[in-house]
Amino acid sequence: LALSSAGITDVLDSPSDETPAAEQCRLWYEPVRDIVLRAAFWPSAKGVRRLGVLSERDPDTSWEVTDPLPGWRYAYALPSDAIAPRFLSDFSQFTTGIFDNKNVIFTNTHQAVLIYTSRQVNLSLYDASLFMAVALGLSAFISLPLNGKTQRAQLNMARANEFIMQARVAVANDEQYLLDTLPDWITARGYQGGVTTQRYVQPYGPLLTGTGVPVV
Repeated sequence: LALSSAGITDVLDSPSDETPAAEQCRLWYEPVRDIVLRAAFWPSAKGVRRLGVLSERDPDTSWEVTDPLPGWRYAYALPSDAIAPRFLSDFSQFTTGIFDNKNVIFTNTHQAVLIYTSRQVNLSLYDASLFMAVALGLSAFISLPLNGKTQRAQLNMARANEFIMQARVAVANDEQYLLDTLPDWITARGYQGGVTTQRYVQPYGPLLTGTGVPVV
């Protein structure tokens, strides 16, 4: 599909074919797939995991180099298949980083449960929009080295980004997580009532870019 969209007539019998087209597909497939997965919260790549604690800071002692990042109580290991954290189950604040040479999440949440985008490699589980976004994105990156068709590369990148934007809108419209808020004049009096007034969701990754197509 990527070759066809790029206007390349080579037909691959196998991804391991020793042809220039196959080599370019192998070179660009994984980076393009990962960018597309980060760019939207695809339902077919959704993961949920209770995180394992790597370090917990004692708030009654001074910060040590073996403690989580200053300002955070816990350092949790990211799941090995996590390509983009989205939010914790309680929507509390977090940040990502490196701790003890591991990719981690720093947060103040006890027994954190993470909802994230996994590095989904099973193409049979892809929904149609994700499949098309990866194929068209791959097409955009292989077009220039294989046939030099800049306009076609730009067109396919724009088409891939359209599928990504549609996925963002679809997830926003289908969201099941309700956020209750209190009027400012009530919260100003110190009344909270057990209602969550804020939540944190990790921003999406960038859209595909590289051939002069504007991104959001």
